[in-house]
Amino acid sequence: MCGSPSGSHLPLPALPSPPPPPSPLPQLTHSGQPQRNYAVPLWYQDVLPAPPVPSVQPDKPSKPEAPLLPCVQLIVRDHLVTALNVFGIWRDYPHRPSYDPDASISIADLAEKDLSFKDAPQSSLFWNILAPASLAIQ
Repeated sequence: MCGSPSGSHLPLPALPSPPPPPSPLPQLTHSGQPQRNYAVPLWYQDVLPAPPVPSVQPDKPSKPEAPLLPCVQLIVRDHLVTALNVFGIWRDYPHRPSYDPDASISIADLAEKDLSFKDAPQSSLFWNILAPASLAIQ
């Protein structure tokens, strides 16, 4: 070995890794087809909850506990449903209202002018189209 120090060694090239073992041949069915592994769809797999944590029992009670009395909770619901108006509209209150919402509104505020039935048209185009001639308003 010319020109190289006496104590140095050159690294050897890495040996090629052995080829992976061949995959095992799949099992065949009676018809010669490879046998399939069927998996259950995820929506059929139930996720079970974690088991409850065991409770810690005290070694000895510090004082005797008084017997528990049953507790009764009274829930009062004051549900209010108003009567239907001429338009078939009603109000549904889960609790009794503290004020009347219609108290500050007058009828004059709801309409621009006082309309009466004599102001309404006597015949309408819609009625004349749909009604038979014998029932049409003259």
